Amino acid sequence: IGSIGKSFTALALMREHEAGHLDLQAPVARYLPWFAVRSAFPPITVHHLLSHTAGIIAGTDPTPGVAYQVRALRETEAATAPGTGFHYSNVGYKALGLVLERLTGQGYGDAIRSRVLAPLGMTASEPAITNALRPRLAVGYASLYDDRPAHPSHSLVPATWLETESGDGSIASTPEDMAAYLRMLLNRGRGARERLLSDAGFAAMTRRIVAIG
Repeated sequence: IGSIGKSFTALALMREHEAGHLDLQAPVARYLPWFAVRSAFPPITVHHLLSHTAGIIAGTDPTPGVAYQVRALRETEAATAPGTGFHYSNVGYKALGLVLERLTGQGYGDAIRSRVLAPLGMTASEPAITNALRPRLAVGYASLYDDRPAHPSHSLVPATWLETESGDGSIASTPEDMAAYLRMLLNRGRGARERLLSDAGFAAMTRRIVAIG
């Protein structure tokens, strides 16, 4: 499912916003006091991270822990003023996953299960990819060689395995469950069992922020 998981994080946070627990325009540091990026610009808000407009252009992925990756941002510099430009950011959504944990008092996986998967009846889905889950997952493959361009003559081997439970994408699912998620999006926040977002909340989650191109 990959980075479609970012939309799960956004949806869960929008539900927290509609419940009155999250100010989208508040600095991220209100919820993660240790969050910092070297910057001469105004503070990065939750909304900036949600819309990939925080000015963050650096980040790491396969490291020991999500919190470490987000804390490492204090050694980077913002490239643009928040809200003025788009730059896709995995680490920005990892930070949002930590904000969700702080708001709910739950681990990321439990927060996603209770706020997205369970309300939509996505009982075959998992919000975190773990070693225990591995026997249930399709096997991914990669080229035998990682030191040269890929070529059809190269053999394929099982891809590198990585456990992950973070806001930038750690959902494991099935076509049937993802169809339930898609129906909710097509119905503008209304699931088969309950409405996850109001019309206004869904409009806020999906509106254009910065023109691209």
